[in-house]
Amino acid sequence: MSVAEIADNKWEAQAVKPPITNIAAISQILMMVALASIFIYLLQGTLQGIFGEKRETMADNIGKMTNEASPAPAAK
Repeated sequence: MSVAEIADNKWEAQAVKPPITNIAAISQILMMVALASIFIYLLQGTLQGIFGEKRETMADNIGKMTNEASPAPAAK
């Protein structure tokens, strides 16, 4: 190998390593971690809603709801 080829290989080896020591790289890594965390949180909530314990909600009581301020229905 010639000296030029060795120097070229050293430059390529350094170029392959991502720069993780500057502020831009650190902020990108933190942003990706935050987005991945949000995605995992949403996925966990979805799976908990699908496979989790069934809870009674307000939507289950719509048929039972009445308005006490409205006049009573007329008796037949």
